[in-house]
Amino acid sequence: AVRYTAARLENERLRQSTIELATEAARLRVARAENQRLRALLALRDTSAYDLLPARVVGKDLTRQSNQLTLNVGAEDGVALDMPVVDDRGVVGKVSLVSDHYSLVLPHQNTNFAVPARIDELGRDGLVRWDGTAYDRLTMDYIVRTEPVEVGQRVVTSGFSEVFPPGLAGGRIDSVLVAGGR
Repeated sequence: AVRYTAARLENERLRQSTIELATEAARLRVARAENQRLRALLALRDTSAYDLLPARVVGKDLTRQSNQLTLNVGAEDGVALDMPVVDDRGVVGKVSLVSDHYSLVLPHQNTNFAVPARIDELGRDGLVRWDGTAYDRLTMDYIVRTEPVEVGQRVVTSGFSEVFPPGLAGGRIDSVLVAGGR
């Protein structure tokens, strides 16, 4: 009975230690992911030809198709209406409303947002927009069906915009659909 009790106590101590180690491992994974994201943002700042203003998303209004983001920077920080919003992965959206200390952003996942873009490898221009369905997918329209569009090709802003300069990352082609019609 004494060995059984000692074994149960040891088992409980080991179980508690396992829980603590698993919690610490989860914290370390989160910290590593944040570290990688911050390093990517620092690299963006070092390689960008544009003046960048760091901002934090402090609010999200996700209402299906009219999504908006709120940033913790505003007019007093130099933010103005229609400024582009980017991160280390590329275009996020554009500023749609500015107060002294906050900005409202129309993100690319809003059905009212569209940006002129180019398939980098082909030099062909189109319009990137969100159709309001899948949150992980944008659509590029107005590419001639005879163009050799392929999965993996890079999409960048075209420069035919008063908001977005040319060459900002927009994503990669992940599928090709040829629409019907003439």
